[in-house]
Amino acid sequence: MGVRECLINVDGSCPSNYLCRFNALKNRYYCCASITGDLCPSGKALYRDASSKSPIRCTISASSAQCPNGYTCQSDVPGAFQGYCCSASYLCPNKAEFFIEENTQMPRSCTVGAFITCPNGYSCQSTQNEYTTGHCCKGDVVSVSDGCPPNEFVYMKDNQIATCDPFNPPNAPCPTGYSCQWSISNQRYQCCGATAISTPKS
Repeated sequence: MGVRECLINVDGSCPSNYLCRFNALKNRYYCCASITGDLCPSGKALYRDASSKSPIRCTISASSAQCPNGYTCQSDVPGAFQGYCCSASYLCPNKAEFFIEENTQMPRSCTVGAFITCPNGYSCQSTQNEYTTGHCCKGDVVSVSDGCPPNEFVYMKDNQIATCDPFNPPNAPCPTGYSCQWSISNQRYQCCGATAISTPKS
């Protein structure tokens, strides 16, 4: 099969899993696909139409809303003008892999802390600590108490223990449900609370 040229923003100019991309060396547009086969950046979920199960192709720089709420136009192909409707935020902590439902071809939602809502090898996790709804993400959940009093857990942000400043709370605040406490073992102030933060096992 030869290289296929395309016209930018013309429907059907490329096959469904290819995007029209500009090649500066040739000064032409060509149909390109992601090397990995992924249509969205790693950790983002592809939106599929409920009835057709087809992804929605879109123009990346367009100002008009082309994607459903919670989704934006993105591409796994660097420098692409076209992309697909992908989730605006990462579904799992640390951009972990998520479970796709066979019948909908969409990620499985779940309730954090509920008994068995995800298949083997996956656990219900959320990137937002205050959310009770999450997604089935690859790996087990571990809660970290590192340096907090008994029955309390440390607040994690971006996989790091979040420090705090008790003398200037607005400078480094703790989220609701956590308080700034001195950790004897870590010799620093950190946010501790009764809620365990889910962090994937590495």
